[in-house]
Amino acid sequence: MQELEKILEEINEALEENKVIELNGDGTVNRCIIDVASAWGSIKAIIHDHINDGWIPVDERLPEEPKENPEFEGKKIELYLVTVKGTKYPFRAMWNGKFFTDGWSKCNVIAWRPLPEPYRTERSRE
Repeated sequence: MQELEKILEEINEALEENKVIELNGDGTVNRCIIDVASAWGSIKAIIHDHINDGWIPVDERLPEEPKENPEFEGKKIELYLVTVKGTKYPFRAMWNGKFFTDGWSKCNVIAWRPLPEPYRTERSRE
């Protein structure tokens, strides 16, 4: 049930982000509507991410344009976890805005997902 609660919370956030409120001249709410087309796209993405454990097929979409990354001398590169056709295990690959690479060659990626956050020890309650 915990997973369902997380999905519903994310859907609620998506609905809030797509809410359009029209105000009267005195600042009171005239009407409140939800941009259904935008909300529907967000909701589908949320459900799809949870069903596929966060994996996104490349034939569905590719990552956004990468930003300058100081870890790569300011080059526009982002790191992702990828599944490559014909391999058994996912691995980390670089996305340069055009293709995925392992650093030596292009990768035939079939699905990708953001890297997980690194492990952190528990912080004290102090």
